Amino acid sequence: MTLPQTFREDWEFLVRNKALPEERMTAVETGGCPHAAIREDYSLNMEEVRDLTRKFDPEVVIIESGGDNLAANFSRELADYIIYIIDVAGGDKIPRKGGPGITQSDLLVVNKTDLAEAVGADLKVMERDAAMMRQSGPTLFTQAKNMIGIPEICDLIMTAEDWEFLVRNKALPEERMTAVETGGCPHAAIREDYSLNMEEVRDLTRKFDPEVVIIESGGDNLAANFSRELADYIIYIIDVAGGDKIPRKGGPGITQSDLLVVNKTDLAEAVGADLKVMERDAAMMRQSGPTLFTQAKNMIGIPEICDLIMTAYKQSVKKST
Repeated sequence: MTLPQTFREDWEFLVRNKALPEERMTAVETGGCPHAAIREDYSLNMEEVRDLTRKFDPEVVIIESGGDNLAANFSRELADYIIYIIDVAGGDKIPRKGGPGITQSDLLVVNKTDLAEAVGADLKVMERDAAMMRQSGPTLFTQAKNMIGIPEICDLIMTAEDWEFLVRNKALPEERMTAVETGGCPHAAIREDYSLNMEEVRDLTRKFDPEVVIIESGGDNLAANFSRELADYIIYIIDVAGGDKIPRKGGPGITQSDLLVVNKTDLAEAVGADLKVMERDAAMMRQSGPTLFTQAKNMIGIPEICDLIMTAYKQSVKKST
């Protein structure tokens, strides 16, 4: 069946603007008008998802729905994180109309805010109504064309994705883990006000009185590291897929962390990375600081990481008693 014109245009737009490599994107017809169609049989969609997953093993698969039906929303069986996007050009009445997309989505995005004046839409009214309809659910006002708000969307997606991955794989009981947004692109954001993070730590500590609290940062910024006022033991993780040049680039994470982990060593040959070069450069940059080469997916090196964490914990307890 020929794809409706709107789907060809959407797909071609993404390809043209290099949202992703072309082979990582696909279009699936809805079987009706894209602004109204709701396909009860979604096997075609899921087959495409499975096919892309088999080919590329992505961390995140993004599915764009075929329309903007206010009376419907994605099923939780189909999506772990649901973003509902409305357009300021539709008028400031849209949020108060409600509907599952407005009220139940994980994130509401109000896009094209630059058109508000032209169409007579009041953004403050939209913000008020969205807050009323969504209660505590987040809403972002964006201009996707100008990349305004896009880093924040990425942040919210990846915050949820990391947490859901840990829950799904039973790293800990769900109630012992929580996600805190960074307030910017997760690969670059550094929040100066860390009160939200510390409040979560205090809350978890009050509830469970744990011996160890693990905080995962929101990115991989080579120019920054956790403050010693925030963490007793700092692990910095780099990825072999980034190339064997990473250790010699240095930076506080490489040189000052208590443990440097070089993960995904099984990818070294595929990406042309020399593990001996990485080992040599890490030793030079870190002097006596330990470095572990791991394959977390295959649990290689994970027991050794745990041993180092617990050794540091026991030494810390001895010092404080």
